[in-house]
Amino acid sequence: MSAPILLVTGGTGLVGRATVEAFAGTPVISLSRHGAEGWRDGAPRTHRSVSALLPDRHGHVVAGGEGELVEHVVGDVTEARLGLSDAAYAELADRVDVVLHAAGVSDFTTPRRVTDSLNVAGTRNVARFAADARAPLYHVSTGYVAKRGTSVRGRWGAAVYLDSKRESERIARACPTFTAIVRPSIVFGHSRDGTTPSFQGLHRLVGMMLENRMPLLPFSPATLVDFLPRDVVGGVTARLVRERFEGEFWLTAGTDALTFGRVVELLLEFGRTRGFDPDAPRFVTQDMIDRLIKPAGGEAVARRVDILLALTSHHVEEPLPSSLEERDRVDLEDLLRRGAAFWADSQGVKPREEGVPA
Repeated sequence: MSAPILLVTGGTGLVGRATVEAFAGTPVISLSRHGAEGWRDGAPRTHRSVSALLPDRHGHVVAGGEGELVEHVVGDVTEARLGLSDAAYAELADRVDVVLHAAGVSDFTTPRRVTDSLNVAGTRNVARFAADARAPLYHVSTGYVAKRGTSVRGRWGAAVYLDSKRESERIARACPTFTAIVRPSIVFGHSRDGTTPSFQGLHRLVGMMLENRMPLLPFSPATLVDFLPRDVVGGVTARLVRERFEGEFWLTAGTDALTFGRVVELLLEFGRTRGFDPDAPRFVTQDMIDRLIKPAGGEAVARRVDILLALTSHHVEEPLPSSLEERDRVDLEDLLRRGAAFWADSQGVKPREEGVPA
């Protein structure tokens, strides 16, 4: 009897790729807009985000690790029939035995129109495909789905992203072949060496800290940042699919999550070992922001603070629910150091020479 064939949407994205790598030795079809090459610097963009407003380096790098049995299909979840011809769609539906929907937007700076197109309409089209293929549907959501956040004038931010993920969960559950929802938290670098095929929001924090571009953080130092290595996220997701798990799985660190206070301490220590001289950002409350910082700083500072809030307002002091087993837990402090080192090395970031302005 042949092994079941798994379709992974967004198979070249962060979660999708990690899962594809974990399925080495098993037939996998990866559906993505850019095919086997994946997105990289210089590739045409199909949408714009406002991440250019933020003073950091933020991009993708090349990282391998796929098995030999991976077949790449160029498609688009935002389009009817996944952007395929009628014949190609029918053939794919006939071949696929299980669907893992990992395609979508995770960048909070992406405009609402694009976020809804990829996360909401995309889930609707993938659910329709899973029903046509009569294949169990595993839907990748977010560990922060029950949290709230703010946005910049309703256009982008944590609130926009989380609204789209709640709606996508609703759509996935309505699929007649719906099987499970997997809710990963922030996906960071590999537990072995910090490597990652793309840089996410936590890497942005690393960069801004090292380059002294993070003067304040708009929450308490006790606020938790929940993240896991990409190999754990991919490996656990693959195991859930193999074992035909049903229901909800919270793929989060839970009570093991680090506080932002500790994250700042670790990044300051890391920066100094690399020859940087980073300053500790100031933790400020919402009351301080409203009473002191915005009025004193004027419109430019108020806008910058609103951006920071839109990117971080979903973080809270209560731990996320977690279904993670003890065998999958890792040292998150060590992971943060390794991820920071990979970011700095891959970006060629070096300490500023004395006397040279920032």
